[in-house]
Amino acid sequence: TRSAREFVDVNRNPYRIQSNCGNFNMKKIGIPIKELKAIDALNRNGVAYLLIGGYAMRFYGADRKAKDVDLLLRNSTDNTANLFVALQEIVGHRLGLTQEALGEPCKQVQLKDDGYEMEMLTSIEGLDFDTANHARELAVEDGVEVPVVSRKHLLLIKQVASTKDASRRQKELSDIEFLKASLAER
Repeated sequence: TRSAREFVDVNRNPYRIQSNCGNFNMKKIGIPIKELKAIDALNRNGVAYLLIGGYAMRFYGADRKAKDVDLLLRNSTDNTANLFVALQEIVGHRLGLTQEALGEPCKQVQLKDDGYEMEMLTSIEGLDFDTANHARELAVEDGVEVPVVSRKHLLLIKQVASTKDASRRQKELSDIEFLKASLAER
Protein backbone atom coordinates (compact mmCIF):
# COMPACT_ATOMS: atom_id res chain seq x y z
CA THR A 1 0.00 0.00 0.00
CA ARG A 2 1.13 3.52 -0.70
CA SER A 3 1.26 6.40 1.76
CA ALA A 4 -0.48 9.75 1.32
CA ARG A 5 2.90 11.43 0.77
CA GLU A 6 3.35 9.60 -2.53
CA PHE A 7 0.39 11.45 -4.01
CA VAL A 8 1.30 14.98 -2.97
CA ASP A 9 2.35 17.56 -5.54
CA VAL A 10 4.94 19.51 -3.53
CA ASN A 11 5.43 22.06 -6.33
CA ARG A 12 1.87 23.33 -5.83
CA ASN A 13 -0.21 23.24 -2.68
CA PRO A 14 1.59 20.71 -0.43
CA TYR A 15 -1.75 19.16 0.57
CA ARG A 16 -3.42 18.62 -2.82
CA ILE A 17 -3.95 14.91 -3.51
CA GLN A 18 -3.16 13.76 -7.06
CA SER A 19 -4.77 10.34 -6.78
CA ASN A 20 -7.61 8.77 -4.84
CA CYS A 21 -5.49 5.70 -4.05
CA GLY A 22 -3.57 5.24 -0.82
CA ASN A 23 -4.08 5.14 2.92
CA PHE A 24 -6.18 8.04 4.09
CA ASN A 25 -8.12 8.22 7.33
CA MET A 26 -11.76 8.58 6.33
CA LYS A 27 -13.00 8.32 9.94
CA LYS A 28 -14.77 11.50 10.97
CA ILE A 29 -12.81 13.26 13.68
CA GLY A 30 -15.47 15.90 14.28
CA ILE A 31 -13.86 19.22 13.38
CA PRO A 32 -16.67 21.80 13.59
CA ILE A 33 -17.88 23.14 10.22
CA LYS A 34 -16.83 26.74 10.88
CA GLU A 35 -13.26 25.72 11.68
CA LEU A 36 -13.28 23.28 8.75
CA LYS A 37 -14.14 26.17 6.43
CA ALA A 38 -11.21 28.10 7.91
CA ILE A 39 -8.93 25.11 7.24
CA ASP A 40 -10.23 25.01 3.67
CA ALA A 41 -9.26 28.70 3.32
CA LEU A 42 -5.75 27.85 4.55
CA ASN A 43 -5.55 25.09 1.93
CA ARG A 44 -6.78 27.37 -0.88
CA ASN A 45 -4.18 29.97 0.05
CA GLY A 46 -1.31 27.45 0.14
CA VAL A 47 -0.62 27.69 3.88
CA ALA A 48 1.62 24.89 5.17
CA TYR A 49 0.32 23.63 8.53
CA LEU A 50 -0.26 20.46 10.54
CA LEU A 51 -3.19 19.54 12.76
CA ILE A 52 -1.99 18.99 16.33
CA GLY A 53 -3.74 18.82 19.71
CA GLY A 54 -7.06 17.20 20.57
CA TYR A 55 -8.33 16.67 17.02
CA ALA A 56 -5.03 15.03 16.06
CA MET A 57 -5.49 12.75 19.09
CA ARG A 58 -8.99 11.88 17.82
CA PHE A 59 -7.52 11.16 14.38
CA TYR A 60 -5.32 8.51 16.00
CA GLY A 61 -8.24 6.95 17.84
CA ALA A 62 -8.26 8.66 21.22
CA ASP A 63 -11.74 8.90 22.68
CA ARG A 64 -11.47 12.44 24.00
CA LYS A 65 -12.99 15.86 23.58
CA ALA A 66 -11.20 18.65 21.81
CA LYS A 67 -12.03 22.23 22.76
CA ASP A 68 -10.40 23.92 19.78
CA VAL A 69 -8.54 23.21 16.55
CA ASP A 70 -4.78 23.48 17.09
CA LEU A 71 -2.47 23.98 14.12
CA LEU A 72 1.30 24.15 13.79
CA LEU A 73 2.41 26.49 10.99
CA ARG A 74 5.56 26.45 8.86
CA ASN A 75 7.48 29.51 9.95
CA SER A 76 8.74 30.93 6.65
CA THR A 77 8.33 34.24 4.82
CA ASP A 78 6.25 32.73 2.00
CA ASN A 79 4.01 30.78 4.38
CA THR A 80 3.50 33.82 6.58
CA ALA A 81 2.44 35.87 3.53
CA ASN A 82 -0.04 33.13 2.54
CA LEU A 83 -1.29 32.89 6.13
CA PHE A 84 -1.83 36.65 6.34
CA VAL A 85 -4.04 36.58 3.22
CA ALA A 86 -5.91 33.47 4.43
CA LEU A 87 -6.58 34.93 7.89
CA GLN A 88 -8.03 38.10 6.41
CA GLU A 89 -10.28 35.93 4.24
CA ILE A 90 -11.31 33.84 7.26
CA VAL A 91 -12.12 36.70 9.63
CA GLY A 92 -13.41 39.07 6.95
CA HIS A 93 -11.47 42.15 8.08
CA ARG A 94 -7.98 43.56 8.49
CA LEU A 95 -6.02 41.78 11.15
CA GLY A 96 -4.96 43.43 14.37
CA LEU A 97 -1.38 42.26 13.81
CA THR A 98 1.19 42.60 11.07
CA GLN A 99 2.48 39.97 8.68
CA GLU A 100 5.89 40.34 10.35
CA ALA A 101 4.37 39.54 13.76
CA LEU A 102 2.89 36.34 12.30
CA GLY A 103 6.39 35.27 11.28
CA GLU A 104 7.89 35.44 14.76
CA PRO A 105 8.86 32.06 16.24
CA CYS A 106 6.89 30.67 19.19
CA LYS A 107 3.94 32.95 18.43
CA GLN A 108 0.41 31.86 19.32
CA VAL A 109 -2.38 33.14 17.06
CA GLN A 110 -5.93 32.76 18.38
CA LEU A 111 -9.08 33.47 16.41
CA LYS A 112 -11.48 33.28 19.38
CA ASP A 113 -12.29 37.01 19.19
CA ASP A 114 -13.55 36.38 15.66
CA GLY A 115 -15.73 33.44 16.72
CA TYR A 116 -13.38 30.59 15.78
CA GLU A 117 -12.25 27.87 18.18
CA MET A 118 -8.83 27.79 16.55
CA GLU A 119 -5.29 28.32 17.74
CA MET A 120 -2.16 28.42 15.57
CA LEU A 121 1.45 28.09 16.69
CA THR A 122 4.31 29.43 14.58
CA SER A 123 6.77 26.93 16.07
CA ILE A 124 7.20 24.39 18.85
CA GLU A 125 10.38 24.03 20.85
CA GLY A 126 12.42 21.03 19.67
CA LEU A 127 10.33 20.29 16.56
CA ASP A 128 11.42 21.04 13.00
CA PHE A 129 8.30 21.71 10.91
CA ASP A 130 9.73 20.27 7.69
CA THR A 131 10.70 17.01 9.40
CA ALA A 132 7.24 16.73 10.95
CA ASN A 133 5.58 17.69 7.67
CA HIS A 134 7.46 14.94 5.82
CA ALA A 135 6.08 12.33 8.25
CA ARG A 136 2.50 13.68 8.28
CA GLU A 137 -0.71 11.73 7.78
CA LEU A 138 -3.72 13.01 5.89
CA ALA A 139 -7.31 13.19 7.09
CA VAL A 140 -10.22 14.04 4.82
CA GLU A 141 -13.03 15.68 6.79
CA ASP A 142 -16.21 16.46 4.83
CA GLY A 143 -14.14 16.68 1.64
CA VAL A 144 -11.50 18.98 3.16
CA GLU A 145 -7.96 17.67 3.30
CA VAL A 146 -6.33 18.12 6.70
CA PRO A 147 -2.62 17.28 7.17
CA VAL A 148 -2.10 15.69 10.59
CA VAL A 149 1.16 15.55 12.52
CA SER A 150 2.52 11.99 12.89
CA ARG A 151 1.99 10.05 16.13
CA LYS A 152 5.71 10.28 16.90
CA HIS A 153 5.77 14.05 16.50
CA LEU A 154 2.48 14.48 18.34
CA LEU A 155 4.05 12.57 21.24
CA LEU A 156 6.98 15.03 21.22
CA ILE A 157 4.56 17.99 21.17
CA LYS A 158 2.59 16.54 24.10
CA GLN A 159 5.82 15.92 26.06
CA VAL A 160 6.88 19.55 25.56
CA ALA A 161 3.38 20.81 26.48
CA SER A 162 3.34 18.72 29.67
CA THR A 163 6.32 20.70 30.99
CA LYS A 164 4.93 24.14 30.05
CA ASP A 165 1.50 24.38 31.66
CA ALA A 166 0.82 22.76 35.05
CA SER A 167 -2.96 23.18 34.63
CA ARG A 168 -2.91 20.97 31.51
CA ARG A 169 -0.32 18.49 32.75
CA GLN A 170 -2.75 15.68 33.63
CA LYS A 171 -4.48 15.83 30.23
CA GLU A 172 -1.12 15.90 28.44
CA LEU A 173 0.13 12.91 30.46
CA SER A 174 -3.01 10.97 29.54
CA ASP A 175 -2.41 11.80 25.85
CA ILE A 176 1.25 10.78 26.18
CA GLU A 177 0.24 7.42 27.66
CA PHE A 178 -2.23 6.84 24.80
CA LEU A 179 0.34 7.76 22.12
CA LYS A 180 3.05 5.56 23.63
CA ALA A 181 0.66 2.60 23.69
CA SER A 182 -0.47 3.39 20.16
CA LEU A 183 3.12 3.55 18.88
CA ALA A 184 3.98 0.27 20.65
CA GLU A 185 1.12 -1.48 18.80
CA ARG A 186 2.45 -0.46 15.39
